Amino acid sequence: MAAMRYGVLATPVLVMVLACGRIGFGTLPGDSGGGGGGGGGSDTGPDGGAAVNALAVGNNFACAIRSGAVWCWGDDHDGQLGDNAAIPQARPVAVGITDAIALAAGASHACAVRAGGGVWCWGNNDSQQVGVPAVAVQRVPAQVDKLGPATAVAAGGEHTCARLADGSAWCWGGNDSGQLGVTGAETPTPIHVLDQVAAIAAGDQHTCALRDDGSVWCWGKNFFGQLGDGTETARATPMPVPGLSASAIALDGDFSCALSGGRYRCWGDNAQGELGDGTFLGKDEPVLASGLDGITALGAGATHT
Repeated sequence: MAAMRYGVLATPVLVMVLACGRIGFGTLPGDSGGGGGGGGGSDTGPDGGAAVNALAVGNNFACAIRSGAVWCWGDDHDGQLGDNAAIPQARPVAVGITDAIALAAGASHACAVRAGGGVWCWGNNDSQQVGVPAVAVQRVPAQVDKLGPATAVAAGGEHTCARLADGSAWCWGGNDSGQLGVTGAETPTPIHVLDQVAAIAAGDQHTCALRDDGSVWCWGKNFFGQLGDGTETARATPMPVPGLSASAIALDGDFSCALSGGRYRCWGDNAQGELGDGTFLGKDEPVLASGLDGITALGAGATHT
């Protein structure tokens, strides 16, 4: 039986996901089913029942790419829906981007990579995580300047990172814990962090990159051991997670996970059992999750995996 404390599971359990189109408070564009109350966004997409290509979930809001178009729904207090309305929406609303190829949602901001490689962000900008200077809230998408063509983007609590087409990683926004990979203050200007990067992921105040050789490098806040280096010392310089070779990574909150050989290993905060090792004890080094193998994809929420 799965370990449990106060109704919280600490070991993985079988979950069946039904692709019914109703993810979030309301419905996806083209789904005729009813959604939750409130909000006045359209639920009819430009292309009927086209498939959803990507999904990103932030704090109390979500966004999806459908045939290149970005749609968001949920809370809009900080402009995270990108529709310039500042009204919570129970059904998806169009953001105004129609050629997105990648998507990310942070605590209360979101970003999309467009077909030409440009990164456009919107939402809360109190730490300049949207990449726009001197604006507290960016309610419509704005392009991040001084950034080369990107292939992927990652959004954290108050910072953002992108992986460029040349394999380099760049970050901007809040830097309270060194999550930008350098020492210094917050900045809306992207900073070069690392090269030979295959994927990048962002947690609340830490960041990790999967490199071309399978190694995982992390930096930023480390109070819970989320950098996986056996310490709880924050680092403003990327450092490898010792002994780990991975094919995918996922971060959120104050923990990190990596997919390796069909199984996953996690490290960092474990107060809610998010590491999946059957305990509620935090780990400062990767620990193998219990009872799961043959995994092909991995995702992390604020306190769950």
